[in-house]
Amino acid sequence: YLTPVWVGFHNGDFDVFSGGGPASAALERLAEDGDTAPLSAAFLASGQGTTETTILSGGTIPPLAPGQVASAAFTLDGNASRNRYLSFASMVIPSNDAFVGNGDPKAIMVFDSNGNLQAAEYLVMGSMVYDAGTEVNDEVPMNTAFLGQGTPDTGVVQNGVVSVHPGFNARGTGGILDQPMFENADFTAAGYRIFRISIAPALELTAISRSGDTVNLAWSGGQAPYQLQRRSALDQGDWANTGGPLNTMAATAGTADPMAYFRVVNGAHPTAQSARYRVTFNSVWSAATHPLDFPSNPHFSGLIGVTHNSSFTMWAPGLNATPGIRNMAETGSKQPLQTEVQAAITAGSGQNLLSGGGIGNSPGIVTLVFDIAQSHPLVSLTSMIAPSPDWFVGVHDLNLFANGTWAGELTVPLLGYDAGTDSGTSYGSANAVTSPAQPIQRINRPPLVGSSPAVPLGTFTFTRLE
Repeated sequence: YLTPVWVGFHNGDFDVFSGGGPASAALERLAEDGDTAPLSAAFLASGQGTTETTILSGGTIPPLAPGQVASAAFTLDGNASRNRYLSFASMVIPSNDAFVGNGDPKAIMVFDSNGNLQAAEYLVMGSMVYDAGTEVNDEVPMNTAFLGQGTPDTGVVQNGVVSVHPGFNARGTGGILDQPMFENADFTAAGYRIFRISIAPALELTAISRSGDTVNLAWSGGQAPYQLQRRSALDQGDWANTGGPLNTMAATAGTADPMAYFRVVNGAHPTAQSARYRVTFNSVWSAATHPLDFPSNPHFSGLIGVTHNSSFTMWAPGLNATPGIRNMAETGSKQPLQTEVQAAITAGSGQNLLSGGGIGNSPGIVTLVFDIAQSHPLVSLTSMIAPSPDWFVGVHDLNLFANGTWAGELTVPLLGYDAGTDSGTSYGSANAVTSPAQPIQRINRPPLVGSSPAVPLGTFTFTRLE
């Protein structure tokens, strides 16, 4: 669950938090009690933006439940610098002081330098949950918001700093994960998604006219496909679809009723059996983003992966690396990982091999186009961080066909992973075989991670083409 989400548009200088530093009083109130008012006040007082709000759930109680959708509409001047970037923050509940938010104030660009809206979706994963460091994570009900706490700010003071959250206390200790309602709340689990942020132009009717039994409508904004709906009463009754999804911004409907009410909503893409996507690997890894001992020849190996179903796992944190993942992470070679993928395809658990170019000098961008089907809707994709002992970036088991709909665009931040096969500690370390091999784990140590929370090395953006 999440508390109502605070969002604010600004010039790129409003920082919700700084990893490795103490939480502000405003962030403390949000992270411990879900109270967005202090953060709203701090934002407006900063002078770095003027438009902000708290997006409510729309339900009978404030929290956003799993699967729930909440939205807000804004009128913004794309040429005004104060609207160029977006920041967000929300408390993860129940918890002592867990929250999600973007510590990089320029991570989400809403308008480019020419004032063009950057419509996109941003995926917030479990690995992006932070600990405010203001309250001890004892998970005692009387100290834990939305678990049994009756009064705000009653937990044990920690006086720590903002850092990546280590996860809820282990099962069997009487904490959050032992509560039946929250038994699936382990956000440290592989591939765990917290929520998705979608930015799109607002959808509104611009013209409606009637001639006899024919109604003509036009609209603007939103994202195709659209769905025209009608009902016979202004404020009661269910909305019924009129025809199928539309890719145009105008439609004609027939009705013999003396009064009829219409609306246009963003419709789901038809559930095509397959889709085509472009993945864009945008590497930002540089001396500016990761200054500690930054190598002189930063690059990434060629992309290698597969579309597959849930019967196959190419890699995942907590699992030992296969020989293919090991060689990819240590040398950048696509073999024998390609052979492992081909074996999965032959067995029916994999479908399409993904093989593309690398980035010869980071920062840089490389793209790859691939096909994917409903029967094999998951994507796993990797690239070696080079030079390094056995470090890599990637996604695993990413579902592009969730809830019966193909994703339009998904952006996944890329953090570094250690394959657990080489014990080297620096970019240029000599080979040092790890024996026995250790499970794959996210890197939380220098030189990739300093005193602050991990900074993404780049992003994978999956964009549906057809």
